Amino acid sequence: MSALITARLTANDVTEVVSAFGITLQWSFLTFVLFLGFITWWIWGLENYKRQREHSKPYFKVQRHGDWQFYVNKVATWGALQIWFVNKPKVASDNAVAKDVTATITLYDRVARTKIERPGCFIEAESFDWAGNVRRLQKIDEWPPNDEPRKLQVALRWPSEDIAYIFTYTTSMDWGREEPNAIAKGTHYLEVSFAGTRVDQPSLWFLLENPGRGKSNPFLRLIKPIKKPNLRKEASQTQ
Repeated sequence: MSALITARLTANDVTEVVSAFGITLQWSFLTFVLFLGFITWWIWGLENYKRQREHSKPYFKVQRHGDWQFYVNKVATWGALQIWFVNKPKVASDNAVAKDVTATITLYDRVARTKIERPGCFIEAESFDWAGNVRRLQKIDEWPPNDEPRKLQVALRWPSEDIAYIFTYTTSMDWGREEPNAIAKGTHYLEVSFAGTRVDQPSLWFLLENPGRGKSNPFLRLIKPIKKPNLRKEASQTQ
């Protein structure tokens, strides 16, 4: 009789142990699933945060460009080549406000195989949709994301000359009209790059055409943004 009781007790003990082990396994599995879900959610949230920050960086796009001619007594005296940029990030937020923005203009002569690099000069007019020049800026202190353009004056040409000139920040009324800034007649590669707080984007590339004397409409011409050229192959320049 005692042996039978002992056997039953042992069987019950085993059943209880197996049942407890099964419950423990279930809780362990459930804990693992919850932990895995938390890790997945955390990684997704982190990646989404990174994407939001990346998309909210300042991003400068070309709004328009062209040759604006300025007149005295109804006669065009000189033409100014300008590029108008707007700050258009994918996500407009406080993080997309660019500060202390400067521009650099680099001109590559495809024939002479030379390079001219100059600090860019922004200009202000009486109205944001005008091309006039009432103030010159070496940098833009604050550039929020909106549709109001910031105008970069790239080059000038006078109708009696073949040579055009890169526009530079100067107090002189000649605006850098000197030999080191000369743009020869012909077509050149133009690179525009930006720097500033949270500003991190590749350079923008254009073709700049100086038609030379006798061509007054336009004085200068800019071909829309192009892919970065192979300067070693096409202009024998180092990149």
